[in-house]
Amino acid sequence: MGGNLGFQACAERLPASQQPAVKQVAIRNLTVNDPAECTQSFTPAYIKVHFGSESKCVAGQRSPSPVKTVDVTNISGVANVSATARIVPNGGPASGKPFSARFLYENGRWMQDTLDPAS
Repeated sequence: MGGNLGFQACAERLPASQQPAVKQVAIRNLTVNDPAECTQSFTPAYIKVHFGSESKCVAGQRSPSPVKTVDVTNISGVANVSATARIVPNGGPASGKPFSARFLYENGRWMQDTLDPAS
């Protein structure tokens, strides 16, 4: 609507060049279990909701992931601010079920902030 009124928003749409980084975080978070992910790829809000604490996140990252591949589509957002994507894991108990994920750009990298069943 703003573009139709002759002005542009302060934020810039997520450029195609940033979409691979968002996709990479989404895939890595579901297929690779590495305790470092708890501080490098998940926001504190994500850790609180999905693990309860950072120490529980670290403990949860020590077992192999049953997810083999992840389909990531519909990536959109605001450059260097936030992004959303549709995620479908292949393998594990949620195999084939769609999820909606949100990512925040913090400290120069994309971090996963939410992961909810898609509506």
